Amino acid sequence: MSFRKWSVGLSFLLLAAVTYFLIKVPVPQVSLPTPFAAQPPDCLAASNVIAVGAFLKFYVPQSVTVHASDSPDATVYTISAPDGKATLKIGEGFAWVEHADEFEPEANDRQVRRATYGGGLEVIDVKVVKMDGTRSRLISTIGESAKYESASAAAASFFDSILDTLCFNDPIRLENWRGQPRLLDCSEYILEVFGQERCVRR
Repeated sequence: MSFRKWSVGLSFLLLAAVTYFLIKVPVPQVSLPTPFAAQPPDCLAASNVIAVGAFLKFYVPQSVTVHASDSPDATVYTISAPDGKATLKIGEGFAWVEHADEFEPEANDRQVRRATYGGGLEVIDVKVVKMDGTRSRLISTIGESAKYESASAAAASFFDSILDTLCFNDPIRLENWRGQPRLLDCSEYILEVFGQERCVRR
């Protein structure tokens, strides 16, 4: 009988401790980091889409216009939302840097996912929903990133349909090499299928 009373008393104390902890500890306002659901697959050559990026590639439907510009240390691709009010920017280059911890850190609804691919390439995916309903997202790794900021829900859905095609471009595989040489005398161009580039400004 004394053992039963001791067990009941101990259970009550544990329950009281848990209740006190839940009351006193504040609920975090920032979403906690969660792992990627799955690693992105290796990129495979495709004829009916446009591939954008370096180690991380994104597939863009052929009907979507991809503008690109070159500088001595980076290449930047831009894609406009259907409403023309938001832009998805994908950059790559040795000096290209986007710090995920500085990407809208004040947002209350901010989800961060991290994963490592390709033998040590860390990829960070940050999704933000603001109080006014607009959305932002950043996918970042060393020397490469893709992001949009303050996009409407419809524009964000359009951009996410591209960003969610993320795949790892293994540089060792021959089918992942560029199909065409880069236009050395062109500063702005439109990217097309098979890696072809149509110059719009020299």
